Amino acid sequence: MTLDRRLLRTLWLLLLGGVLLPACTRFGAKRVPMDRFSYNEAIARSQKEQMLLNLVRLRYRDLPEFLSVSSVLTQYNYTGTVGTQGTAVLGDQVGTASNVGGSANIGYSERPTITYTPLAGSQFSRRMLSPIPVEMMFAASQGGWDTNLLMLIALQRMNRVENSSFGTVPAPDDLERLRAFLRLLNLSKKLEKRGALEMYEDHAKTPALRYLVVAKNVDRGTQALIDEWKAMLGLDPALNVFKMTARLTQRAPDEITVQPRSLMGTLSFLSRGVEVPEAHREKGWALDMGSWDHLVPFRVRSGNEKPPIAYVSVKYQGYWFYIDQADHESKRVFNLLIYIFELQAPETSKAAPILSLPTGP
Repeated sequence: MTLDRRLLRTLWLLLLGGVLLPACTRFGAKRVPMDRFSYNEAIARSQKEQMLLNLVRLRYRDLPEFLSVSSVLTQYNYTGTVGTQGTAVLGDQVGTASNVGGSANIGYSERPTITYTPLAGSQFSRRMLSPIPVEMMFAASQGGWDTNLLMLIALQRMNRVENSSFGTVPAPDDLERLRAFLRLLNLSKKLEKRGALEMYEDHAKTPALRYLVVAKNVDRGTQALIDEWKAMLGLDPALNVFKMTARLTQRAPDEITVQPRSLMGTLSFLSRGVEVPEAHREKGWALDMGSWDHLVPFRVRSGNEKPPIAYVSVKYQGYWFYIDQADHESKRVFNLLIYIFELQAPETSKAAPILSLPTGP
């Protein structure tokens, strides 16, 4: 009898194991796409929130801080218990009976470990304060980003035409300089659309030289735009090929000085688009920027309550700051800023220290 009961119990355990083990395998496989997209969405959202928070901080003359998510490691734990109980009577007796009962429990837990890397130190500071490389702007332009938008937020000067300063307090002539710079960008865009202005690199040179080429033999309307464009930059009307250079003094007649901003300068410039609540203005927590903001397509709105629908939102000093989901121009500028930051910031593997924290209970 004892041997028969052991046999029945063994068969029952094998049956439950055959059902539960494949179920655990399928369950784990199903978690991969769900968790992958969940972590992807969470990291992307936190990246946008961090950038917006730092723009708001700069608007209040606070220090920006950046923390990078270096890695996400997740462990899945499955636990299970199986129990059996039953009686069995075998033989020729009348009324013999046998029954077998059992129970099974399966548990699941997830323990992610997230590694954060603070972006700090001399290398990061140098990257933040150094001019954005011109080749980076070329790469972004060739990647499909609007050239004029790149120049507006990341370029400080072309020859004698200077963009608005990026200081916390606007200079008295900032508005006029910004209007002139926007006019130059508008002329450049019109000439590009007409096929009359082109940028190219001469890779035969070491290092590669970059040129702006103006078309010849164009119609009267296009020629008028070219003449105005050359006049604004102080170029020789008889020349049509101009080498781009970073030199500010002793510029040759066939050269155009291109002076990019630093990443910190770009952040400070765009922080002017942050709308400060009236209560904070009255307390003097943030300085009045005047009416310049309507000239730049970037706006961060503010309010007492968290917006129900926003592209990105953060809370600072008791108020919510956000980019409206329907404000496509601000979204475009914001995304370009993140792209420039990722290209200019140092690689996280070279930054230190590293902080790894297990999450969950």
